[in-house]
Amino acid sequence: MRASEPILKLNKRYEDAPESYNGVYAKISNYFDLFKKNTIQLERIFNQLMLLFNLAVDRDKTIFDLQHYVLYNQEVIDNKALGMIMEEVERALFQGLAVEHEIDGQETLRQHYDKIQRIIKKKYKQS
Repeated sequence: MRASEPILKLNKRYEDAPESYNGVYAKISNYFDLFKKNTIQLERIFNQLMLLFNLAVDRDKTIFDLQHYVLYNQEVIDNKALGMIMEEVERALFQGLAVEHEIDGQETLRQHYDKIQRIIKKKYKQS
């Protein structure tokens, strides 16, 4: 750790603030998903621009897409603060302490967990 990095510590355990953790966890899940979907859209726009300017696109994934995923992996998926929150929610989920109901009117905590895990697994395939 660099000297300028703050020491991160969670103030509360999941059991002390389940609704807060659930809400944040759902937003992290949706954030990961939104970023992933936008990566695909940005790549499509880039490819369309290449075609409009009659420039060759000789592979399915361009350097733009690869760079975008590198930054996504470093800044989003590997974010230390988000990781700490996710670990705490996952601990509670697997210890049976988590509140299991729809968080955002659509998905349960388990569904958000599954979505995050799919995105993280895809990360390692992209790298």
